[in-house]
Amino acid sequence: MSDNGNRRFWRHTWSENAFLLGFVLGLEACAGDLPEVELGPVPDIAKGISKEGAEIHDPWENMNRGTFWFNLQVDKYFLRPVAVGYKFVLPGQVQNSVGNMLDNASSPVTFANDLLQGEFKRSGVTLGRLFANSTAGIGGLFDVAGRIGLPKHTSDFGQTLAVWGAGEGPYLMVPLLGPSNLRDSIGGTVDVFFDPLTYVYFFNDIEYGSAAQRTLGAINFRAVNMEQIDELQATSIDFYATVRSAYQQARQKHIYGDSTVNADFNEDAFDEFE
Repeated sequence: MSDNGNRRFWRHTWSENAFLLGFVLGLEACAGDLPEVELGPVPDIAKGISKEGAEIHDPWENMNRGTFWFNLQVDKYFLRPVAVGYKFVLPGQVQNSVGNMLDNASSPVTFANDLLQGEFKRSGVTLGRLFANSTAGIGGLFDVAGRIGLPKHTSDFGQTLAVWGAGEGPYLMVPLLGPSNLRDSIGGTVDVFFDPLTYVYFFNDIEYGSAAQRTLGAINFRAVNMEQIDELQATSIDFYATVRSAYQQARQKHIYGDSTVNADFNEDAFDEFE
């Protein structure tokens, strides 16, 4: 890449990060006059390694717990207040439409991974969903495809690596992004290059496109799963270990269709964290 290309890349990166922080801060200010909602406890990161989920390979637990504590502070002081305002202002149906639009935007990534996994029938379903929801569904605001018998599913490159036989590797808590593992973190990076919007934003000099899309996705996710996450946090003796276990179970179910996954955990609430 040329020097001009490098400068352009870093300008995009810093601009998107600045926009992300500014957007969240601005929305938090708008939510300042909303009714107070009691927060769950913030776990002590100095707490010793728990026995819950001991079978999970977590050699970096001390570092992961520190990152988890940081993520909780971001959620407590920024993301959750914004999500409360978002939930207060927008009707549930609008929130659903936002979620539908974001799901539709991720369809090219699912389609690419369906093909890489040799799931040609599912890739046809994904392509049909993308066409139906982008046209009759008005850019994905409405899940028309689901109503005509094309069910939603998601595929990612972490799942593709698993299908190819790659192990999950050590558990990893990623700053701002949440629970993951080495395989899924690599997969998430590859998925960025499978997303056509990555190139649309970059080559059309839409500096804030990717940041705005990710920010909206995080806010919508937090709002939709508000009660489940808050209840889980409030009732967990060790919230870190609970999230770690829930993430692994959700990923196993997503990748392998594991019917032994604990039904008490909301799959979407943690599978989408990555």
